[in-house]
Amino acid sequence: MVNTWSAPFVHGALVSRILDAYLGYEPRDWVGKRASVRSEPRPSGTPRTARRSARRKKAPPPLPLASYAGRYEESLFGPVIVRAERTGLTLQMGRGQIADLESRGENGFVLRWRDPLYRENFGAPVYFKGSGRSIDTLDTTINRDALTATRKR
Repeated sequence: MVNTWSAPFVHGALVSRILDAYLGYEPRDWVGKRASVRSEPRPSGTPRTARRSARRKKAPPPLPLASYAGRYEESLFGPVIVRAERTGLTLQMGRGQIADLESRGENGFVLRWRDPLYRENFGAPVYFKGSGRSIDTLDTTINRDALTATRKR
């Protein structure tokens, strides 16, 4: 049961407990926390992140999509690639997972990972910052890690 990602609940609780000990955080009841979240009633086939995302009002971005596209660098995570595609913006961490970015207006977006495991556990807001029509940085949080990536020109 633990040697598969079909049980992310177990993995998440175990990894979180190990990280707490390693980083010197107070121990938390990760199993109890995840169990209480998982016991919330939810419509069949609707992930929690999808419901939360649906509650946030969608709005068009204030700049053309090409203004956000480019390569951003972050010292811990490495390159963050934002692409303008015909269906909207995508974000890719290095050569890893890809997420679609749903605009919420005011240069704010929500990560919608294409991989269901990532989508369920790592949805997050993304904020682009800059001046005028020039975007310089993007801010987001992946798990507990806040990151600011700087655009490479």
